[in-house]
This record gives sequence, C-alpha cells and structure tokens, in this order.
Amino acid sequence: MDKYTSHRMVFNKCTWSLGDPVPCGIKDDAGTRLPFGRRAMVDSIYHNTAIDQFIVTVSCYPVIK
Repeated sequence: MDKYTSHRMVFNKCTWSLGDPVPCGIKDDAGTRLPFGRRAMVDSIYHNTAIDQFIVTVSCYPVIK
C-alpha cells in the first residue's frame, strides 16, 4: 500500500477547518501539485499571529477500493 504524502501551504486567509477535503491538483509551497487519484484533507492549521499567516498541512492518502 502506498504511503501518504504531506504538503505545506501558507495563506493570508484560511477558510478551511481540520479534516476538510482539499481539491487535488493545487500547488503546495514547494510548487508540487497535490497528487490526483488520492484523498486529500487538512491535517493541521497553525496561525502565526506575528505575521498574520496560516500554515496549513495537507495530507494525501491513497483511495482504498
């Protein structure tokens, strides 16, 4: 079974909550697209109040058939 991948994204506004689904294909901070054919969800959210940014970790899990 494939392992999950983890991706980091930084936003000035964050409308997501923990466990929310994330559309595959968007780019993370490293420029890598979230893999298609997987289930992606918000794993953690950190709000850096000093610079008012949200650091969101998205985990992508293989779809179990």
